[in-house]
Amino acid sequence: MPRGSGVTRWYIKIGTRAMRALLTRALGLFSGLLQSKWQDNGGIVRELRLFVVLFGVCAGWIAWGQDPQTTVPEKPLTEKPKVSDKKVKDPDTLEAVTFADTKGGVYLDLHELAGAFALELSYDKATKVTTLGGVEVDRTKLRQLYDGSSLLPIEELTKYQIAMAKTEEGKIILDNGSQAKTVVIPPKAVEISVSRQTLRAWQGDRLVMKTHISSGRPGHDSPLGNFKTGGKFPMKLSTLYDNAEMPFAVQVIGDVFVHGYASVPHNPASHGCIRMPLKPENAARYFFNWVDQGVSVRILKDWTDAARELILMEPGGEEELATQGHVKNIKSGSPYGDHKPKPPKKPAAAPPKVFGPPITLKGGGK
Repeated sequence: MPRGSGVTRWYIKIGTRAMRALLTRALGLFSGLLQSKWQDNGGIVRELRLFVVLFGVCAGWIAWGQDPQTTVPEKPLTEKPKVSDKKVKDPDTLEAVTFADTKGGVYLDLHELAGAFALELSYDKATKVTTLGGVEVDRTKLRQLYDGSSLLPIEELTKYQIAMAKTEEGKIILDNGSQAKTVVIPPKAVEISVSRQTLRAWQGDRLVMKTHISSGRPGHDSPLGNFKTGGKFPMKLSTLYDNAEMPFAVQVIGDVFVHGYASVPHNPASHGCIRMPLKPENAARYFFNWVDQGVSVRILKDWTDAARELILMEPGGEEELATQGHVKNIKSGSPYGDHKPKPPKKPAAAPPKVFGPPITLKGGGK
């Protein structure tokens, strides 16, 4: 039975009437105590005790049937639980998120922004309207982290009486008259744990996305090491494997790409590339739109110590690290898979030079 429905409102009416009757009876009991001058009052005391119990039951009855508040804390637009809910380390700074597909775009976490400037953040389930400091948030301007957490572009801050200025050093300063914050744009980093078949991407200490992947199967192992993202291709055809489609391809090294694929089991299955899911949230497209060229990508057997410290800050991170990855006997493959780069062709030897017309000898000795 949904709370706030017509039936539960009927429950509230019954509970309210019962409480009125109990209060009336209680006044009569107290009057009886005064008139008896506290003598022969055992029965009255017992009835008072029963009154307290019944009053509590009625109060609980009414509380259960009340309408839930329409104004609740802001939730991600996809109604998914937040995976990353980090606090700002420096109270005078706000860490921003950027996307490769939006040149110059700088985004701030909506929850962190509200806390930094003491703005009330609310979300009305009925109207699906988010308000920040009493002003409606334009949902069409928002972007999201992969877990669904909402990000607001800094260009929208003037609506909420927050001024923005840039210093000569290029720093972004936000000021609402009572306090100022410096916007920091941290570097991006990616780690891939082959043993856990998982990719994580951070910007600074903030987890931007986490997804399962499928690395190179035995005999086609993905190369292990520290790399930098290279070329990016919305659609690339594999020249090594029958022009297989590799949507949202990001080069890691040589012929190894992080790219989308229809089949991404939770175990090594590729020819050396790192496969990412195209459904349901399309992790490959999200990664492609977020990552820049030149970003650090580590493909390792398991997480680095720095990554482990960040994972411990995630909900459930400690439990995750307490277990071992399910992929064993990990080997490092070639950046070119089975197709090693061919050495450059040597120039063909030039034919010997002939001076004058050929001479034909007649006869000949033995």
